[in-house]
Amino acid sequence: MMNFAHIEYLLGLLVSIPIVFIAIKFITWRKKSFIILHTKNANQNNTLLIIKLVFITLSFIFLIIGIADPLLSIGEKKVTNEGIDIVVAMDISTSMLATDVSPNRLTRAKMLVSKIINQQDNNRLGLIFFAGKAYLQMPLSIDKDAAKMYVNGANPNLAPMQGTNIADAVKLSIEAFNKAEKKYKVLIIITDGEDHEGADDEAIAAARASGIIVHTIGVGTETPTAIPLDNGNFKLDRNGQKVLTAINKNMISNLASKGGGVSFFISNMSDPVSNLLDEINNMDKKAYEEKTYASNDHQFILCISIAFIFLILYFIIPNDYSFFNKLKN
Repeated sequence: MMNFAHIEYLLGLLVSIPIVFIAIKFITWRKKSFIILHTKNANQNNTLLIIKLVFITLSFIFLIIGIADPLLSIGEKKVTNEGIDIVVAMDISTSMLATDVSPNRLTRAKMLVSKIINQQDNNRLGLIFFAGKAYLQMPLSIDKDAAKMYVNGANPNLAPMQGTNIADAVKLSIEAFNKAEKKYKVLIIITDGEDHEGADDEAIAAARASGIIVHTIGVGTETPTAIPLDNGNFKLDRNGQKVLTAINKNMISNLASKGGGVSFFISNMSDPVSNLLDEINNMDKKAYEEKTYASNDHQFILCISIAFIFLILYFIIPNDYSFFNKLKN
């Protein structure tokens, strides 16, 4: 498949149309003049001019194409890797804006997820964001750049329904994994644990039944903290009082315990990434195929070289046959 790095430069090809038109007019005029002086060699002379016109036109065309930098895509290929499937479910509810961990819970969670992504050389990764409802942001993939892009853009505004529905995130993760497999699957839940929906036990049981190991990472402290909003104010309840939030460590620990995993906690002084990755790296791995696309091959030099060759031919070929007649003599 052919693409162009600077396709806008192909408009330069339109310039070749009036150039060719003018050249044809010139050849016609020259032929008439030549007939008057050298009737015998008129056709031969006209042939040389036409050949030179073709060469200079092709030189110009390949020059423009070269400047546009054609890209030759080799196409997709399958890469076989050995690893596991990981889905990260990240809480993006407004309570994650609390600043009891610096700079706030959500930013610390995003930093942690980015570190996890950077360490996934062979493991496939999927992303789920959740608040009052869970949303699949990225299906299982080895595309780390795309994953980090989604994580960097995570914020409460992406979730129209606020709240903290962990059960919905767990159920959605079951759908994201390969249901036919009963192992090689890890769900990492990152949350402050303020679950307003319930039904977590049933969802975790369903995840375990499908072979998913559930690890949890708690973000925040047990000190009640107000929730700052984008407008500079704080989130208020119906009575006009500040809404306070605190991490629910017991619930977060229980989720991991029932999910066959381990619970970790982020504070201002701790970063659990290395311990979490140790748990993941000790798991059995599976072989899987992933489609990737080869890098585009730039054809700039090839096109410019062809243009140069046609330009040389243009200058080598004489304007008339007098040169050949001299060689004969």
